[in-house]
Amino acid sequence: MDCCGSQLVRWGAMSCCYGHEFPPQIFNHFRDLCCNGNRVRAATPRVKYSKCCGETTSYDVRRHSCPCNDGRVLKMPASQTDCCSTVEGLLTPYSTKTQFCCNGEVGDNGVNFCCGSSGLGVIGEEVCCTDKLFPVVPPNRNLTACCNGEAYNPDQFICCDDAIVEIIEGADQCCAGIPYNVDKSICCQGNLLNRETEGTECCATFAFFPDKGSFCCNDQVYQSESSGGDTCCGDDFYYKDDGGLICCEGVLGLLRQGDSCCGTLPYFAETAICCDLRVSEKSLGNSCCRGNAYFPVDPDDDTRTSICCENGPFGPFKSPRCCGGEGYDVEGGTICCGERVYGKYSYPSCCVDIGFDARTHTCCGSTVYPNPNDSDQVACCGNGPYDKKTGLCCSGTNMTVPEGIHISKAKCCDVTGVYNEDTQVCCLGQIFDKTNRWTSRCCGAVMYQTDEQLCCEGDGFQEPMLHDFEFGIDNTKCCGTDLYNSSIDFCCNGILQRKTFDETGCCAGFVYDRTSFICCRDVLQPIGDSVPWQRAECCGGRCMYKGPQRCCNDRIYARNRRTDVTCETYVR
Repeated sequence: MDCCGSQLVRWGAMSCCYGHEFPPQIFNHFRDLCCNGNRVRAATPRVKYSKCCGETTSYDVRRHSCPCNDGRVLKMPASQTDCCSTVEGLLTPYSTKTQFCCNGEVGDNGVNFCCGSSGLGVIGEEVCCTDKLFPVVPPNRNLTACCNGEAYNPDQFICCDDAIVEIIEGADQCCAGIPYNVDKSICCQGNLLNRETEGTECCATFAFFPDKGSFCCNDQVYQSESSGGDTCCGDDFYYKDDGGLICCEGVLGLLRQGDSCCGTLPYFAETAICCDLRVSEKSLGNSCCRGNAYFPVDPDDDTRTSICCENGPFGPFKSPRCCGGEGYDVEGGTICCGERVYGKYSYPSCCVDIGFDARTHTCCGSTVYPNPNDSDQVACCGNGPYDKKTGLCCSGTNMTVPEGIHISKAKCCDVTGVYNEDTQVCCLGQIFDKTNRWTSRCCGAVMYQTDEQLCCEGDGFQEPMLHDFEFGIDNTKCCGTDLYNSSIDFCCNGILQRKTFDETGCCAGFVYDRTSFICCRDVLQPIGDSVPWQRAECCGGRCMYKGPQRCCNDRIYARNRRTDVTCETYVR
């Protein structure tokens, strides 16, 4: 069993529900859902048909939906619902069969309409003019169009130059403020002309009949018979269906020179390609890059590709990338550093904005250095590199390991030297050869033997002091830098006091009997008569009986239930 918040969880039918908004909770995964850390009862007897709707509700996914995932359930399937969101993030669920979303507002079909940024309007009571709502007075459901802020019936009227005009004899279009019938008239740049007598197509402000030998060229109407053509190219006339000519941006060319245009030049699109008004053979490429033809995929090796960069196409490469306008191969030993390509290298790497080969050089700070001794195990120490096989970095200083010390045994002695911790000790920057591997230790800046003397460290402001075992090796103890006889005295928070109990302890500066009390968070708690003192333990600020009781998040549990029973009130 483990903790789940303030409760114990028995894994199996029970699980722990974790989230961000709620503390962990135990839930039964046969009847509950874990909704972002909150335990929610499933909406269906079989949990697999239920789903979370936000953090507080669940729903039946077969019949209901939660389109906004905010706790609001709609009694219709997800295929018939959606979520309407405002710019500020306000959400509203709605039915797509009977409603619609308009800039975060939900409207009803047949009742409302959407007026751009103005939101919802009411049919018959309002009208939309250039994304602004205007009232319809009196209300009339037939007035659905707007003309200069005034509502009108589009079946009976037309808006011409901000004026409402009645539709007469099918005149449902406007030409310079005049309504007209498109079957009888034609509007050529504001000039209203008769379709029967003046023309069926426009040429600037004129009309002409294209089926009677007329054509439009440079806003002028010409006759094919007198001009020697039925269309124009620049200032030249030609017959478009004779098959011998092609017009390229106002310049007349021959079809035998090409069937497509590249600027003013004809070319054959089947065998050539036009790149920024330059014609290249398709043998040079099938795509364009900065006016040049290239192959994005190598025709001879589809594993190699080219890339288009600011300075043109580059490749083919295995893994192309652009760097400062140029292309390079990521897998080709090159590297991009500071918008510049460096390489080829065995192990390409960047030192700030400079490329280097990490096999032969090392970057320390922002400078590239050759590897010392051509070593392949180099690291930085301070502002320079060092060989990890022959040296150590001691607080930013490169120290050479003396002969006779294997690199695996070498340790830094401050910044003054290197020593072997198996055979030597480092005492405040001074190296001593051990007299005995197990008993040689440091006391300040000197070495001593733990079976001959006792080192009292003090409180950090006093120098450590060496003492002989004045009261015997078992009873001589330190209290600060002073000695005392532990058989008759006791040191509590650096103050010597007479040893009052056989099992004496220290709690917040006071001595106490460990067989009767335990110190929990600097407060003495009674153990009581029913708990062996050796098995009394702290659980937060209280005493518990280790074994029959357990501690979880500073709370005491007995038989998987939380309890207020402590050592003092425990009854066997």
